[in-house]
Amino acid sequence: MAVEMCFLGKGFRCLVLFLFILQLFTPIFSIKRKLNLQEYLCPPKIQECKDKNISLVYVSAESADHDNVVHFVWSGFQGPSIINAYSEKLPEKHAKPGLNVKWENLFKNDTEGALEFTPKVDYITAFSLSSVLQFADPKDEIYFTKTGGVIEHNLRSVQWRKVILDKDNDNATFVGEFLGGTISFSCAAADHDDRDEEPPRPRYSSNSTRFTVNLSHLKTNSTDRLALEFVSVVKSEESMPSCSREFQSIDDEHSPGIFRTVVINNTYATYSSFISWKPVMYTKLDRGLKTQLPAFNYLYKNGKFEQTKISSKHCFHLTERKTLLPKIILGAMSKDIITYPIRLSSGQKKDGWYKATQLLSWSGQAGCGQPLFDSISKTLYITIIAGLGIPALIILGGFYCLAADLRKSLRATCKCKLVKVQRDV
Repeated sequence: MAVEMCFLGKGFRCLVLFLFILQLFTPIFSIKRKLNLQEYLCPPKIQECKDKNISLVYVSAESADHDNVVHFVWSGFQGPSIINAYSEKLPEKHAKPGLNVKWENLFKNDTEGALEFTPKVDYITAFSLSSVLQFADPKDEIYFTKTGGVIEHNLRSVQWRKVILDKDNDNATFVGEFLGGTISFSCAAADHDDRDEEPPRPRYSSNSTRFTVNLSHLKTNSTDRLALEFVSVVKSEESMPSCSREFQSIDDEHSPGIFRTVVINNTYATYSSFISWKPVMYTKLDRGLKTQLPAFNYLYKNGKFEQTKISSKHCFHLTERKTLLPKIILGAMSKDIITYPIRLSSGQKKDGWYKATQLLSWSGQAGCGQPLFDSISKTLYITIIAGLGIPALIILGGFYCLAADLRKSLRATCKCKLVKVQRDV
């Protein structure tokens, strides 16, 4: 019996050692980048900027080996926007990446070249929140499907306050007066890959901007809901048609109840960019399960927006539609661009509509390359292995004990027969 217990003890110790090593092991795929955040203010001598808070925030994210740099431009002017640009090589080992803004050119009819990156970019895309839609839902049907009873509020006329910069944490927040309340647009960069601390806690990379849109205390009717419209912007001569796809995970440890991530992919040759988000919105700044609402996607096709369940099996090609873009995007990209619109709404029955909390919050990411997705966590691995490993050890130990007892019985029987034969002789 001592041998059997020794077998079980060794097996259990091996299992514990394996789980301990798994807990310590964390694969590192992060690209470390050096960040530099800078605000560019439109000079008051330019008539269009007089008595207005028109500015943009530029972030350079240079790789540690100086091999490449990702450029981000954030702005609220004429609509919340993010520009993502990628430069493959720096011209010199010690050259610094940068941005040159020609404000005079930015307000001309032809704005091309108003924003110039150093070094020259190899790939560039943009994201822009173009409008907020207010739609009546007196029957509490949730979905934004009817064309009647809809008011579209363009964000070009929002009066923005002075941008709030937090250079220590590489983020900026744009706040503006909108529909009797406020709209805020927060952007953040990171020098390494990690996971967001705030729900829905997605993973993020150093190649992306994390953004949050808050609609606070807007004046709406008692049974109104809100929807957002944003556009994905690409250069027409470079990109394949943008497409949307859903990615699923079996683990919701970090974002309880959320197993999906929606992604808009843009691809050109060996370059790519993305916009991604978890299909949820929140009704309070203190985010959690109690303040979480499901979000619904509406893709543009056949001349209208239709609620679309995005597939995880194949990529759904988006349909382009001309959209009036902020001049900052037009100044950074060529004239020949394509815009792909997407709409999002949220809600569930008996949630009290927007009026109940007077806040709607949505987060996502926009960046170069591919987004990082949720994978099975170490905790779930440990749970599965422990759940299967310990019973397996017990079963194997039981078989081992039975086999040992059987061997003993056979030996004893053989011994008895041998003694009997010797006596007969």
